[in-house]
Amino acid sequence: MIRSMLTRFVKILAALVFVALAGLAAFYLAGPAVLERTIIYQMQSAGLIEPDIRVRAITHKSVHLSQLSVQQPRLHIDSIIVGFSFSGLLQGKVDHVFISGLKYFIAFKDSKPDLGLPPSGNKSQAAPVVFPFETIDLSSSSLVINYQGKEFFVPFSSRISIAGEHELIFSAWPFFLGQPVSVQGMINIETLEARVQAQAFWSEFLGPAKDFQDWEKAGVKNTNSFDARLSLEWTMDSQGRGQGEIDLKALADGLSLKGPGLSAGIEKGMFSVSALFDQELYFDRLETNLSLSGLSLNENQLDNLDLVIKESGSILEFSTRLTHPLKVSFEAAGQQSCINELLADAADYVGNFEWNALVEIDSDQLDLLSPVELKIDRSITALADGKLEAGFSREPSMHGQRWFLRMTGAKAKADPLSVDIPGHGLKISHLSLETPFSFSADPDGTVLKLLEKSRLNINELSLEQNAEQFFVKDLAFKAQPGFPFVLLEVQKDGPVSLSWKAELGEVSEADLPGVHIQVNGMKLDGNLRLDNDGNERAEIRVRPEIALLRLQEFGAEVAEIELDIPFVLGDVQVKPGSFSTGNISYSGIVLPGMTGMALIDNYRLESRGKWSFLPGAELEFSGDIMVDPKKGIAGRINAHTEWFDFPQKEIIDRLAPGLRGMDIRGSARTEFDLDLREALFKPMLRIDIRDVNIVYPDMDMESSGIMGSVEIDSFTPLTTPGNQRIDVGRFRIGQVELVDGFFSFRLESAESLFLEKTRWNLPEGGFIAAHASRFDLQDFSADFEIFFEDIDLVSLVSRISEEKIVGSGLVYGRVPILYKHDRVTIGQGYLYSVPGAGRLGIRDEEWLDVLLLYVREAMRDHPYLSLVSERLEQALRDFEYNFLAVQLEPGLEDTAARIELRGRGVEGDPPQEVGSLVINVNDLGEIVNRVLRFQLTRDESIERALEDLFGF
Repeated sequence: MIRSMLTRFVKILAALVFVALAGLAAFYLAGPAVLERTIIYQMQSAGLIEPDIRVRAITHKSVHLSQLSVQQPRLHIDSIIVGFSFSGLLQGKVDHVFISGLKYFIAFKDSKPDLGLPPSGNKSQAAPVVFPFETIDLSSSSLVINYQGKEFFVPFSSRISIAGEHELIFSAWPFFLGQPVSVQGMINIETLEARVQAQAFWSEFLGPAKDFQDWEKAGVKNTNSFDARLSLEWTMDSQGRGQGEIDLKALADGLSLKGPGLSAGIEKGMFSVSALFDQELYFDRLETNLSLSGLSLNENQLDNLDLVIKESGSILEFSTRLTHPLKVSFEAAGQQSCINELLADAADYVGNFEWNALVEIDSDQLDLLSPVELKIDRSITALADGKLEAGFSREPSMHGQRWFLRMTGAKAKADPLSVDIPGHGLKISHLSLETPFSFSADPDGTVLKLLEKSRLNINELSLEQNAEQFFVKDLAFKAQPGFPFVLLEVQKDGPVSLSWKAELGEVSEADLPGVHIQVNGMKLDGNLRLDNDGNERAEIRVRPEIALLRLQEFGAEVAEIELDIPFVLGDVQVKPGSFSTGNISYSGIVLPGMTGMALIDNYRLESRGKWSFLPGAELEFSGDIMVDPKKGIAGRINAHTEWFDFPQKEIIDRLAPGLRGMDIRGSARTEFDLDLREALFKPMLRIDIRDVNIVYPDMDMESSGIMGSVEIDSFTPLTTPGNQRIDVGRFRIGQVELVDGFFSFRLESAESLFLEKTRWNLPEGGFIAAHASRFDLQDFSADFEIFFEDIDLVSLVSRISEEKIVGSGLVYGRVPILYKHDRVTIGQGYLYSVPGAGRLGIRDEEWLDVLLLYVREAMRDHPYLSLVSERLEQALRDFEYNFLAVQLEPGLEDTAARIELRGRGVEGDPPQEVGSLVINVNDLGEIVNRVLRFQLTRDESIERALEDLFGF
């Protein structure tokens, strides 16, 4: 091939030399015109296409030619001077050829150069090459290389001379990137032995104010120095075997690049290549070194980058250190496939390396990386090492190169540190991560795995919100056996998926306001997927095993809680999860646990379950809640029971210590509804009761036939709608008994109840009622008025006094009552008899003696008055009255009652008429509290109290 190219090249030169050989004859025959036609004919015979030339002058020593052009190969020469002598012409040679302004066009087709040389002849044996010149000088010339539509100019000058008959000696001085290159060589046309040497020196190549390129008005400049040296030597023996040696070194110092939004630079850099190769580019030796230090790109700083590639042993070494925005150092070393085989397309590439990395992040660097304020107690330090395998193969089915990258980390570890996030009130103490991992990438996708032995530890996590603190201690997450800790998969033209399988490896405790949680274990399963169409799919399961949940404020504990709650996002079909609890302890009583199912489907929570919270009582609950990230929460929660009997007294006493001492029997049912609409919560709790009987011996109270319902429509504050009603068949407290009563009310808050109306019948007839009264449930006090209607007051007193007073008589009236501190205080009120007659008789002689003591004393010495006294005594034993008035007047210590009677005795001849009999009763409140069995201030019996308090 080389011989053929040289032969064609010499033919072109021979055509030019022929000009000189034929010039003398042409000068005498026809002059320049004939010479032009002769030269063009010879050039066409040499295989040149569309040649053209001008003959400017012919002398006895030279021929001057100009404007030589050829379409194939594309060649243009401004001027050619051919110098000759008479002796040289006799030998068929010229002495000297001087060419100026040569442009030779080379085009690349299919990544191969097209020199445009004419084809060689089809002779079986090539004719010997004879040089028809002594020397050729080229000046002001250039090669024009057309590559991918762009033209690149390589100016050069050259000299070619002949040594002996077959040796060609040449020198060339091309300019690359504005700097000269020296090329010298020798070739033997017969044996094809050749030697070529090339050298280039670039010094101050990127000197001050000298633009290297224009890129968006950015310039590369160097204020110090740049030096590059190239040495190339090529030899070829007579057998056509060639061997070359190249030595390239480049040094840079203080290189910078500045432009709009761009600032880059390098403090020092070194690049070297040393190689020994043959004509097939087979390297007997190849060593490449790249060393850069002080690299910067805007705010990013790279301390150093070192790369070494050696063909001997197929060694590759790489190290780098980044200082800003992170402190990162990375080193890798190992072996790779033979470069010769790679260049010859004879083998696939495979590299096996060992690597290690160190990452350090201090507080200042963390501020640049984190979108929120973070405070750390020490710099973040992470170490990792492992193995790296990379390569590519040429599979025809892949229509190109198929590559792969596999990295494994035997140990990746971050030192423990504490993190404080003040803006969110979050603190993490002694956070550490240790994980082996694997990473692989190829044209089909990317896979990252944190392997089974991964471990994430947190000593304590605390969160402070609204002056309340939450604590979680001893969090130690590890991978579930047989599964990776985290798995990230990115498929080519496919979905991106992230999955994890973690579990809590140690017992953990959490403290929330009023709540303590002990977790024996927890499993976290998740799978996130993002499809090419942008659709998100996710399935996340949280499966904690809570050994104990203690509600400290309520004195309740829940044991052995197991949850399996799936969270689903997108079009994913899964079965609902489940939850269950062990026993629930409250106030010393142990209740059965609850069971149910739950599912979170695209931010919609669906759940239902059952809880046999009391013997014979089962609570069924369900929920359907939608959490819209934009609109908030909406949905409904429902819980209800069927009719169930109240539990035994021991259970009620433990569940409600305030009811201790009461014996409550009956049935109830409940229903709870919570309507959630964005920020509006509308609860409804309804409690129905029937056939309830209550006995409270401590207050000598009992009630039976209780039925009704209470509906609560708010918990903050605790309120009910109006007209809540409870009906009671019978109520007795102390010696007071009421029947067929009811009370309607509304709850204004947890501290206030408004009594709308209450009415009670008395066994003796008539009723009492009260309206619009308010009870303070915090102080347990009330202030209300009792209205009496058709009350048989005398019969009531007869029953209370065990018939020491007998009779019958109806009254009506109004009595203010204040109840506070477990006592009744009577205000200013009145009672009047209903028009008509009533009867009253005192049967207790001691009471009668006390009542008439002072009357008898005053009338003892007057015969007539003594008779009146006797008749009055007879009348009081059986008295018929037509007027009865009781006036109640509060005093400093208690309320007094002024009782006025008008009438006459039933017996007597004639019966004694009484115009007005006034009885004053002091300390009436004391008597009433005694009757109601409320607290007393004295220890007297009611009989002794009446004796002392009656006065006339």
